[in-house]
Amino acid sequence: MSLWQFRAIVEGYRKANSTDDDKPPAPTDAEHDELMAKYG
Repeated sequence: MSLWQFRAIVEGYRKANSTDDDKPPAPTDAEHDELMAKYG
């Protein structure tokens, strides 16, 4: 395995397991209740 392959693996792992703030916000209480009524 070359260094650039190892670096690509590390970067992919970090991206998949990061805690950046680019994630969508959590559903509101009303949205949660709507989904629970629809899907149980």
